[in-house]
Amino acid sequence: MLIKTVLQVSRAVFLKIFLYILENILRFIFMCGIIKVHNKKGVGDFGMAASYKKLWKLLIDKDMKKEDLRKAAGLTTTAMAKLGRNEDVRISVLLKICNVLECDISDIMEIIKEEDEE
Repeated sequence: MLIKTVLQVSRAVFLKIFLYILENILRFIFMCGIIKVHNKKGVGDFGMAASYKKLWKLLIDKDMKKEDLRKAAGLTTTAMAKLGRNEDVRISVLLKICNVLECDISDIMEIIKEEDEE
């Protein structure tokens, strides 16, 4: 009976220690950026998001279609879809667009603060 009680306590203590160590390992991994948390706002939760409205206005001003831009810049359809949804894209995608349109990154995007959703 005593051995059974000791084993039960040992399991509980072991489980608490294991969960504590696991929690700290995961916290370290997230802080180092080894694993990124994805949510509906994008990677991480910074309270800010990219808006590419300036890009679409610039395309209208230059009388250029999205497909023309995609081909000229050598972009994938996935990258264009992400731009259309104001999702995070690689900086290389933005630089290719700027090269084709002969503009600066600030001419095609802006960072906007997101309102807290409750």
